[in-house]
Amino acid sequence: MSQKLLEIHNMTINVGKFSLKDINFSMNPGDYVIILGPTGCGKTVFLEAIAGLRALNNGALFLNGKEITHLPPECRYIGVAYQDSLLYPFLSVKENILFGARARKMAGDPAILRRMEQLAEAMRINHLLDRYPRFLSGGERQRVSLARAILTRPPLLLLDEPLSSLDQQTRHALQDLLREIHATESLSIIHVTHDFSEALQLGKRMIVLHDGQVEQEGEPLDIFYHPATEFVAKFLQGENLIPGQVLSQLRFRENK
Repeated sequence: MSQKLLEIHNMTINVGKFSLKDINFSMNPGDYVIILGPTGCGKTVFLEAIAGLRALNNGALFLNGKEITHLPPECRYIGVAYQDSLLYPFLSVKENILFGARARKMAGDPAILRRMEQLAEAMRINHLLDRYPRFLSGGERQRVSLARAILTRPPLLLLDEPLSSLDQQTRHALQDLLREIHATESLSIIHVTHDFSEALQLGKRMIVLHDGQVEQEGEPLDIFYHPATEFVAKFLQGENLIPGQVLSQLRFRENK
């Protein structure tokens, strides 16, 4: 049996009056996992705990079989891209992409420079390398942010609603780009969103969070057609919700 890429055991995090409660989760290398849920359900806290930006009150995290629960973010080597691209305004596009590599003293490596050029071409930002963030569109900034996050080939990429602030045409173009780089780079991705259509377009697995707890986990279409709770059905815009009571169940004997 292949080793899990990421394992989360009984993770609890308290943030003021909010708690992410007793989360258990695992993913395989190459998975594209969607974390879906309404605003305030704990999606970003979930990601920040994996990245090392939130301390756990209870539980443990393992990456490639190694416990990372108490490792600082810079020692986890996990890529992160947020809704706000968080580019450094005083650095060019090229310097922004190379920023993480420079922190790891890899920016001068010819292989990293070649990879940066290849990523820039694949993401169609190679003509922007000398520009500064203030001269870029929202979609261009997000492409730069993604290139920076995956430049050093992180074992895991975390995306926190990276497309939610973009117009529909740009959002669809970046969904295509994410599908492409997931396939070509064999990336393992956890992608937070509140948009179910985006989850269907991108995710192979999905977790629905509600009030700090996992409400349901499975394949996106399976969750859509077989919601486990009333909350999941309503959140996924199920319109035909009919209250009822189970009076009896028929059991069919399988013919052999």
